[in-house]
Amino acid sequence: MSKIRLIERDTNTLSKNDPGKKAYHYKWEIQAPAKLFGKRLRKKFRTKAEANGYKLELEIKLQNQKLSPLDRDVHLCAYRFQNLLTVDQIETALSDAVVHYQQSEMDLQSMVGRYLDRLKKRYGRGHVGKHHLKLHAGTAPRLVEWLGNPKLREIDKEMCEEFIDDRISDGLVPRTARNYAEVLGAVLKQAVDDKMLSEHPMAAVEMPTVDSPVHILAPAELNKLLLAAPQVLKKFDFMTPFMMFGAFAGLRTSEIERLTWEDVRLDIGQLYVQKGKNKNSERWVVLTPPLLEWCEKMLGDGATGLVLHGTSPSDRSRAKKRLCRTAGVTIPRNALRHSYGSHHLVHHASEGNTAAEMGHYTAQMTFKAYRRAVTKVQAADYWNIRVD
Repeated sequence: MSKIRLIERDTNTLSKNDPGKKAYHYKWEIQAPAKLFGKRLRKKFRTKAEANGYKLELEIKLQNQKLSPLDRDVHLCAYRFQNLLTVDQIETALSDAVVHYQQSEMDLQSMVGRYLDRLKKRYGRGHVGKHHLKLHAGTAPRLVEWLGNPKLREIDKEMCEEFIDDRISDGLVPRTARNYAEVLGAVLKQAVDDKMLSEHPMAAVEMPTVDSPVHILAPAELNKLLLAAPQVLKKFDFMTPFMMFGAFAGLRTSEIERLTWEDVRLDIGQLYVQKGKNKNSERWVVLTPPLLEWCEKMLGDGATGLVLHGTSPSDRSRAKKRLCRTAGVTIPRNALRHSYGSHHLVHHASEGNTAAEMGHYTAQMTFKAYRRAVTKVQAADYWNIRVD
């Protein structure tokens, strides 16, 4: 039973102290004891409807106090802001604060260690390559030095953009600054995946614009390299296969590493590219004339197994330096595949055909990347290269 009472008074009752006056001017009165709201309440009304309305308000207020009683300090805190903010604004501010303080108190250095442990496991499972592992393992620890080891919940969009601007101010080219920012993004993404952050701080960050150059080799340069390779590596000439399948089949380094002589099918004039981490990498590639003639010779001599003889990247790096010194030609990164794409596109005049051979997702991507200043004469010279 509610302790809030609705009392009806007889407005015809005369006052005991002054018999000439009426005791009650208002017919209805609401009363509540002091233990309910901290002080005794008495309020009078002319109509019953008004009295019942006020009684209902008090009952709702009492019910809310029972469901969620406020601590005295919380009540005083709310009181300080009630004249500055609306109820909706107070609720929004508190909701944002809850999100902020529910995020992890882990600092960036601890998160970097956690990220690198996960990255090594992903590398062991074949989800990332050695180049990716090397870049992230070398860059991630430096994030702490650059950002000052803040707590994860303190990292916001503004801090991420300042990080990028500071790297460019230090003299880094946009490509390198973008690489470092991508490492930071990868660390923060894992924090989001691990429920340590509610949102990715870099989701709306504007990254540096990078126009990656496409380096190609002219026919004369490629010919010099192919002539010098057997002289540099007399016992195991793995650089000639590396250049032939890169320059005349457009294979990526990882695809050449997986390629075996059994994947080369002279009977149908194609080679099979095994599936890698790139979803579009599995495909059949036409053996272009220079590659077809060379493969016929190699298979005729009994070549089997891996075309690179199982050599390591460090072996190829050292051999590449010796080869470049001997031939007097520099081989930029990915230049063999880029040379194939540029000369193939001009020679066949079909970005769709070139895209299919290279394992691109779209022909537009191929046209944008490999539409370079290669003349039809240069393209003809390129495909007329032969290796003895």
